[in-house]
Amino acid sequence: FSEGLKTYFPKYEWGNTTRDQFIGEINTACQDAGLDIDLFAWADQHLKTAGLNEIEPLVEWSEDGEITSFKIKQTVALPDHPTLRRHKLLVILYDRECNEADKIEVTIEAQEITEFPELKGKKAAALFCNGGDQAFVKTLHDPLSLQFFKKNLSKVENVLHRTLIMRVYADMVRDRRLAAPEILEVLQEALPLESDGNLLQSMLNYAIVAVQHFTPREHHASQRDLVFDLLWGMLPNSAKKDIKINLFNSVISFAETKEQLDKLLAWVDDKPTIEDFEVSTANKWSILVNVFASTEYKQQEKEKRLQAMLELDPSDIGKREEQKCRAALPSAAVKTEYWEQFSNSENTDSNYLVRAKMAGFLQPSQYELLAPFGKKFFNDYLGVVRSRSKEFTKAYFQCLLPAYLNNDELQDFLKGLITEFSSEEDSGLQRLAKEQLDDLIRRREAQKLTAEYFQKSA
Repeated sequence: FSEGLKTYFPKYEWGNTTRDQFIGEINTACQDAGLDIDLFAWADQHLKTAGLNEIEPLVEWSEDGEITSFKIKQTVALPDHPTLRRHKLLVILYDRECNEADKIEVTIEAQEITEFPELKGKKAAALFCNGGDQAFVKTLHDPLSLQFFKKNLSKVENVLHRTLIMRVYADMVRDRRLAAPEILEVLQEALPLESDGNLLQSMLNYAIVAVQHFTPREHHASQRDLVFDLLWGMLPNSAKKDIKINLFNSVISFAETKEQLDKLLAWVDDKPTIEDFEVSTANKWSILVNVFASTEYKQQEKEKRLQAMLELDPSDIGKREEQKCRAALPSAAVKTEYWEQFSNSENTDSNYLVRAKMAGFLQPSQYELLAPFGKKFFNDYLGVVRSRSKEFTKAYFQCLLPAYLNNDELQDFLKGLITEFSSEEDSGLQRLAKEQLDDLIRRREAQKLTAEYFQKSA
């Protein structure tokens, strides 16, 4: 590349150039260096086409861990973009202690199957096909590696490779290749041993998505409790402050029962159970919202705690959090009152305050209470679009869409919106509807797979 630049700049000095002229100079330098690469073909595949490729290792193993056959299957991640491409990959072989026993560079052609006889006879406990994140591809694990890394991910020394291997599990759950509890199995083993703050935060996000989006409602409580107990148990043993903060932020997302919330309320009451660890005012507000959404606390206690928080935080943010708490109350009358506020075109609340109220209103744990308002949303939404500001319409859709219904009616509604918003003026609204429809279909299929997983495990 550097040699190509040395000829490119003098040759085209003070002039305008095209992409092909630039690629031509780099391509000539590659050929002069004896590299087997055609950059014009590469540009046609990678720069002039859209979409992402998915690679899957097709590996046959002997009983003693020897590779007897190794192929890589390439497919497209998005059917609308069917281009297969040439990719250079770094295959890493791991021994039973997760040491990198061998690294082999391979090139897959722009075809479905590429075979690599040079890996035949090599021994490993597991492998990963995109070492160094060299190729812009989505990667899968072969079955043996999938099981091996479930128990041994934390032993992978290279943090980039731990991150990439972990991301494969998240992608496989998202793409309905693994049930949500299977990624929780990985996290139960790996989270307590993870020292990298960025990877730990990604893992926590994967846990939240697995439980809140990809777990059927009837299994939500057991999976929520599993993750809460895991994170709560990790808090006292975490030496790094940033990891403690990330853990505490996430554990709030899984706190729903009175026993769980009481543990968190110790910090709201300034009686922390872990020494040398203070939580933020924002954390305290998040805990209080969960308390207000609960049916296990008396209203008098909720109000007392709310007044104490308002004394601690009398700011505008505190006032918005107050409304979030009040909108979270598990009362049909309260929900109706707030819905009427959302429906009132004369309402002068700021966009920030409106979003705070909507966030409090829509509590995932209040499915039965919220179900009637899903019908109201279906009936009212187009009227809101045509009569309210763009900012309000966006908040209304993003915050109040009844994703909790998770049913055919919601799916048909979103399909209808995509048809309705066919004009250029409504392209932004159509994009939002398409994204939500894609999420809904993915969520329903993932929950179906997870339900089947639990049936088989029963």
